[in-house]
Amino acid sequence: MSLQGAAQRFPDAGWRVSDVLHALDTKPDGSEWTHTPHRHGTPHWAVYRLSAWLDRLGRPYPSRSQILAEQAARQYAEQQRDRQRWEELHATRLDDVADAARRAREMLAAVSPRAALEIHRRQPPSRTSRSEPVNDLDRAARLRWEPLVEQTQAATLAGAISQVWTPSADEGAIDPRMLAHERALARARQEKRSRNSNVKALNGTWLPVPRPSEKTPAPDLGAGVTLEGLPGSKNLLVQRSGITHSGMCRGRRPSSATCVFRWRTSGPLRLPSGCGSTHCSVPPYRHTSRARMGSGFRRTPSGSTPPSCA
Repeated sequence: MSLQGAAQRFPDAGWRVSDVLHALDTKPDGSEWTHTPHRHGTPHWAVYRLSAWLDRLGRPYPSRSQILAEQAARQYAEQQRDRQRWEELHATRLDDVADAARRAREMLAAVSPRAALEIHRRQPPSRTSRSEPVNDLDRAARLRWEPLVEQTQAATLAGAISQVWTPSADEGAIDPRMLAHERALARARQEKRSRNSNVKALNGTWLPVPRPSEKTPAPDLGAGVTLEGLPGSKNLLVQRSGITHSGMCRGRRPSSATCVFRWRTSGPLRLPSGCGSTHCSVPPYRHTSRARMGSGFRRTPSGSTPPSCA
């Protein structure tokens, strides 16, 4: 076979150019060419490889494109048959299928008692009379609500405004129980603030809390000592001999009360020599000053008076 004859024979058999190139690189069994007795690229080399794709009568085998087209056509035909079969199944009446299944079960039950027992066990439960009252209740509820639904729809279509339910009791009225609860909470908060203020009367009762804009005088302790509440402060003032002391008093009786004061004056304060602090512990009627020295405290004799202003 010459190269011209091969070039005419394969196109006549329906081969494409891509099929001829594929035949030059691949054998009919699918393996690749590894050796050819002729030089690569010569006419004898091409004729030798193309002749492998001819049968005994010299007719070309089906090409690769023809094989793929045949496989695609066969697959499409199978899909068409499956689609037609599914359409026939869907077109079949379900009642006919159910009747056929029922007849098959009856025949099997007549032949095998064990199969009959299993078929009877798998049958769905029969409808009882308990569902009838439920249906009656549903029917009664539907009959009761249908007029209301119709009225609502009619009012909506007519553009009417639905009525708003108004409670019989006044919702804005204050409940006495809630009022008493709020008062109790306010009283508890007031007592808590009084406890935290550290302002205690000498008789064990709590002093009134002064407002920021006024001063509330406290009871007179005698001997020219006066307690006075400071606005917005937790301390007290003790005025004696023209000297103002600020501090805190503790105790339930005047005899056992103890006041710790910080001395304050408008001018320079003259202290004994060696004093480096102005903190003093002064009980009522027995003024005992305590001044910090280098390494400790020094207590003045009982009954001594506090330092005086210059």
